[in-house]
Amino acid sequence: ITSLRETDPVTGDILRMVENPDIYGEGLALVGDRLIQLSWKDEVATVYDLATFEQVGQFTYAGEGWGLCYDGEQLYMSDGNPLLQVRDPETFELKYSLAVTFQGWTISGIPANDQLIDLSALNELECVGDYVYANVWTTEYILKINKRNGIVEALIDGEPLTVQVERKGSSWLFTTRGARHSVRILDPATAKLAAHMIEKTPPDLSKYLLCPMPGLL
Repeated sequence: ITSLRETDPVTGDILRMVENPDIYGEGLALVGDRLIQLSWKDEVATVYDLATFEQVGQFTYAGEGWGLCYDGEQLYMSDGNPLLQVRDPETFELKYSLAVTFQGWTISGIPANDQLIDLSALNELECVGDYVYANVWTTEYILKINKRNGIVEALIDGEPLTVQVERKGSSWLFTTRGARHSVRILDPATAKLAAHMIEKTPPDLSKYLLCPMPGLL
């Protein structure tokens, strides 16, 4: 079920929430005193009052809805394709579409390391000044797109900033920047008891020659 939430940025506590079971919610943008939220395949954008979270309107559009941002004048929308849709913030009417390119190449086939990489699945959008920043679905890349001509002026590789998380028995393995960290997550009572447990250190076997089958040496 899709929900719109206001949360405390420090604690993560939910301050208020409204559910919308009729859609699969996607991109969200603040336009004045309204919030506009896309839906993935339902082809509707829901309008909420910022102060009350009450649904006060709805727009329709063709195709899928992925990311949405507002620059103070126009809405920019993505649908998983190498295009930015520019829409009217009052009517949601499609004004025009921008083809997104990188160094003269379509972003569905950018040459890199003797191969073509596909960065066409524009997803979440953020409007900052003269640019729209878009993350690319299933990748660690962020594109800095000139909102006036669709040209990608910077290709940001976010992989060094990400953390890969893997479950290993009762622990979690975090990998970032080539370093690996094993972490155990305990409830308060278990953590208090664990603080008094002596950690077992594996024996140093570096001075010994281990024989896989006794009797061969």
